[in-house]
Order: sequence, then structure tokens, then C-alpha cells
Amino acid sequence: MKKLYRKEINTAFLAGAVVCGGIAGYGVNEMCGDGLKSFVKEWVSDPIGVGSCSPSSKYVTREIVQCLDTKRDRPLRILEVGSGTGVCTREITNHLYGKKYTLDAIEINSVFAKELKKEFKDNFQVAIHEVDITKWKPTEQYDVIVSTLPFNLLPLEITAKVIESYKKWIVPGGRLSYVEGAGGSTLSKIFMNASARKSFDKQYKLVSEFKEAHLDKTVLILRNIPVYYVHHLKF
Repeated sequence: MKKLYRKEINTAFLAGAVVCGGIAGYGVNEMCGDGLKSFVKEWVSDPIGVGSCSPSSKYVTREIVQCLDTKRDRPLRILEVGSGTGVCTREITNHLYGKKYTLDAIEINSVFAKELKKEFKDNFQVAIHEVDITKWKPTEQYDVIVSTLPFNLLPLEITAKVIESYKKWIVPGGRLSYVEGAGGSTLSKIFMNASARKSFDKQYKLVSEFKEAHLDKTVLILRNIPVYYVHHLKF
């Protein structure tokens, strides 16, 4: 476990340096997704609920859609959790243009959900749901789940519930791709008190065991604020 923490902290320092260089070299628009202004506004109002401080960059979303296997004899069923301003939703729909699929996009933030409903109202393959993911009750399993939930910011009991739900909601052979901040939460452990560290360790262990049990591959995306890992899992 200590080796894992050390790796995470080293990654955090490297990521910070890369982000600073990236902002200077590429500019903020290149390192963030669309709708930055509205995203930051909502993040300031509710940092835990929104999670990230900026929408995912195109480099993150392009990596995420690699999990979309369309070689099936029926429409691909997709669940997107944490749609935000829709950067990943657009990437999914563009990637699957002309193909058969259904997409349930979950977004708890009412401002984001309202804009998403307006944008995708004419796409009958996409359904936007303004709902807490712990209260979502799908009628069938999914082939692919795409998740941008900030596990490190959620209470332990919520994380456990979401992970168990993902396991139930995905078909055998299905895929889950989710993002994780590269080392930032582990670095913050240095400043935690004993009680917070104990809770952090339980959270870290829960998510790590889930990931390692199903991991296909992990990709580090440096051109994003914050720097992200994209974990691809297979069930």
C-alpha cells in the first residue's frame, strides 16, 4: 500500500509540473472541455457534487470512447454517469454516429441537466436523467458504463453503493471506463488527521480492489486539468 501511495504522490508532482507547462504551451481551452465558464461556476457553488474543477478535455473523452465496442447484434446500451456540460456525451454520440445505441446520461446538477436536455432533445437515442446515481433504477443491464464520479470525494458508504451498483448493472463481458485524479487525493493525505486518514485508507482500498479485479488497462492523460487516469475495466 505504501508503494502505491508513493507512486501516486510522485505522479501528482509530475502531473502538476506538466499541467503548468501544458497551460503555458496549449492554453486553457486546449486543456479543458467545452462550457468551462458555467462548469467552474457550478463547481464553486458545489465542489463535491460537481467533482472536478473543469470539464474533461478532448484527450480524456477520446480515450474514454475507446471502450465502445459496437460489434453486437443489438443496439449498444450505454450508461454515462456525471455528464456535466456534455463533453463526453457529445464524444460518445459523435463516435457512434449512424450506429444503433441507447445512452442513459445521468447528471445530478440541475443547471447542467437542463442544458443537456435542450441540446439532445432531438436525439431519440439519448435520454438525459436529472437524478442521484444512488437512486437510479435501470430496467436492463448496460454493455458500457462511463463514469466521471469523483470516488475520492464521495463518502465511503456512497462509493461502496455505487461500485456494487456498477457490478450489477453491467452485462457479462461488458466494460466500465472511469476517470481518477492522478495523485492529488493521495497527496492530500499528508494534511489529514488520524480519523480522516483511516477513512481515506478504507476508501482507497475499496476502489483499488475493485479496479484491480477487473482492470484491462490504465492510461494517464496529461493534457487535462486536473491530470487524469482513465481506467478501462472489463467484466
